[in-house]
Parts: sequence; structure tokens; C-alpha cells
Amino acid sequence: MFAREPPRYHACLEEIHAWHFCASDMYMQVYHSMMTKYTPKRAHFHAEGMDARTQLAALDNNFNNFNTGRSQAETKDGEPRFKNQFSRHKGGFVAKPIYDDKSYEFVNTMMQSVCDLACKRIALPPVPKKPLVSISRQQPEEKVDVVGRLQTRMKRKETEE
Repeated sequence: MFAREPPRYHACLEEIHAWHFCASDMYMQVYHSMMTKYTPKRAHFHAEGMDARTQLAALDNNFNNFNTGRSQAETKDGEPRFKNQFSRHKGGFVAKPIYDDKSYEFVNTMMQSVCDLACKRIALPPVPKKPLVSISRQQPEEKVDVVGRLQTRMKRKETEE
């Protein structure tokens, strides 16, 4: 009996799978770096502020990410610019492209919308408050019952001593 040969596309899928995780890890690191710019870990933010800061970080990342429109910087002669950077993986220096400076054009549009809201030229519908969601899969018990169990346990310890 002959062994069945695996399909040819299997090796391609493994290659794509490995490349996907390598590439997406880089983009994820870029996004997390952007998040720490808007939401520093040393500061505490309330939920509304955290939502707004996360949305700003996502807008900045989407608008200025090098794979969504930022072109490579050029010299005065029109040649693409590169930087010489050491790579541990390659074991030597590699050429990395230098991209154009970031653009914050989206901020002007947002600021204009904020001014329009403040001057009441436009109106926003009221935003409903998000209900608090429990991560537990069980139905929450009544607070009185939970506190009652806590107090009886404490009384038991006191009487045993």
C-alpha cells in the first residue's frame, strides 16, 4: 500500500501562517506603543476618559500607520531614504526605510466638530450609559445574603476562640 502524499497547499498554508504571526506581531507592537502614548500606565482614567483616549489612539494609528498611506521619505535628489540599523536576527546591520513625518490632519476636523458642538451649531443624540456587566456566569446574589454569610463566618471564628 502506498503512502498518501499530502496536498501541495499544506506547505504554503504553514508558510503563510508563520509569516502572518511574524508580521502581525510588529503591527501589534506599533499599536501598543501608540496606546501607551495616549493612555500612560502610571495614570488613572475613568471609563469615559479611557474610551476616548483609546479611540484617539486607534484614530492616530489608523491615520498614520506606515502601511496605510505614509510614504517613504526621499532625499532632495528624489532617492528613497534609509537608516542603518543593527538587527540581532540577521546578525548585522540592515537598511530600514525612513517614512515621512506623521500628519495630524484628522485633529483639525475633530477640533472643528468640538467647536461646532460647543457653539450648538450641531447636536448629538444623547449617548445611553453602558450597563455594568459582570464577568461571572452566575446570576448575582442579593447583597444582603452575601454580607450575611460574611458576618456569620466572622461570628463563628470569634466564638471558636
